[in-house]
Parts: sequence; C-alpha cells; structure tokens
Amino acid sequence: MLSFKAIQDNVLTFLDQAGDTDSGLDLVKYAINQAQEKRVSQDRWSFMLSSTPTPITFVSNQRNYVLKPDVMFLSEFWNRTGSQLMKDTPTRARYKVTALEDRYHFEFIQPTPVSRQPVLGTITVTGNIEMVYVAESYETITETLNNTTTSQSVREVLSVAKVAEGTSVTLVDADANPILTLGTSEVGKQYPQIRLYDNGRDETGDYRYYRKPRLMTLDGHVPDIPYPHSRLLVYDALMELAQYNDMPPPAFWALQQSQLETLMRQAYQEGETEGSESRTVLDVDSYTG
Repeated sequence: MLSFKAIQDNVLTFLDQAGDTDSGLDLVKYAINQAQEKRVSQDRWSFMLSSTPTPITFVSNQRNYVLKPDVMFLSEFWNRTGSQLMKDTPTRARYKVTALEDRYHFEFIQPTPVSRQPVLGTITVTGNIEMVYVAESYETITETLNNTTTSQSVREVLSVAKVAEGTSVTLVDADANPILTLGTSEVGKQYPQIRLYDNGRDETGDYRYYRKPRLMTLDGHVPDIPYPHSRLLVYDALMELAQYNDMPPPAFWALQQSQLETLMRQAYQEGETEGSESRTVLDVDSYTG
C-alpha cells in the first residue's frame, strides 16, 4: 500500500531532496494530485465506478435534475418505471422522436452550485455572498447578500461566491430546505445537472457513475489508483515536475512511467470493452475422453 506520504518520499528521493519540508514539498504534493487527476479523468477506469446505484425520482413537469457532486461520467442511467435506459443525447445530436421516446432522452447542462434547485420563493442567506440567480420574472439578477433574503423570488441559482474567505455560508429556500452549506475552508460546490427532453412525470430511476478523483491532503490518504499500480503516480509526478522546471526528464522516468501505465491498462481496461468475455469464469465443456 502506498500512502500520499510514501509517494511524496519516493518523488523527493528521485529529486535528491529526501526529507525536504519547505516549499518544494508543497510543489511535490501539487504535482502528485495533478497527476492523479489527469490519470483517472482521461479514461473510464473500473476502480472509479460506483458500486451502488444512486436512486433518482422524476417529478411531473420538472425537467432539470441535480446529480451527486462527485459524478464525472455516467455509466448507466435507468428509468425503472419504464424499464428503459436513459439516453444521453446532446441538443445538436438530437433527432426527431415521438413524445414517448422523448421520455428517455436527456442532456447534460451547466453545473449548479446548489444541491437542489429552490422552491420558487425567496432564499435566506446566512453569510456574506454574491449570488447570481434567475428570478420569477426570468430576469438574471446579481445580488450581494449578507445575512438576509433575496430581494426577489428565485427560480434557479446560477452561481454563489463568498465575499470574504474563511467564513461559512448556508442557503435555505422558501420551504426551509437547505440547498447549500459551505464550511470555512470551502470556496464553493459544483453539482452536475441534467435536463430531460420530456416534460417529466412521476417515475423512479437510478444511475451509476465514474466518480471524480479525490484531493489528497493528509499524509495517510491513499490514492484512488489501487496498489501496486498507484506507483505510477511517482513517475507521473516526476514528469510533471520536469515540465515545471523546464528540464528534459531522465529516460528512466519515462520508461518506468510507460511500463507501469501498460500494466495498469492490462489490469483494468483490457477485457473491459464491449463484447469482451469473462476473464475469471469460463464456460468450459466437460471432458468426455
């Protein structure tokens, strides 16, 4: 098992800076996190796939829905009421379909800063923020709010920004539903959002997804990439730092990076493509002599 601290130590050793605790260590930590973010975001790795489906409730006359904040890519999305897969269909690629078929089509739209869109009405703000929202009149309003309520009823929240760092923020809608909570160290949140092509009806569904990489901050944090393939992050980070320092990286680093990447792809991607057969359970004909 390689911890965040162990990867840092490996990188510093290759840089002949073992035991460094000054600003150079901060750069190494940044490079490791950036390397992991790039590595797990560029492909659909099976170890980033959620194990449990997330339920979703469709409501009549509602077209926009907020997904979990750590969703990066959807793997599968079911309308359980209709026993049909939901189809991700971007607007420009949409073709003419009947109303019934439209029921199973959706598209991703701009992310939202709140965990759910508010019930139409004023929003109560605890904290000091600048908020951009769509008012009841469909006008886009930018308003600075300090422990008060919005001047108009809100249909949709577009952005929330703290006026002062190091403060906490809470947003509550007209039905007393908390729609955003930010701690003192959080600058904001971002939730993926989808829009149905159909006008919506009372139905249920669920989805599975590939999640976003987690930021490693504590020495004891473990990378998203499973061991022993997490050793790839050592060489990924070294290559990141080589670009930062504008120096040609040693051939050994590039060779190790390439070999470890190949091993990880063999472990987690070969055999994962459509039409692949099981690699662990085979249908073997009985031997008859």
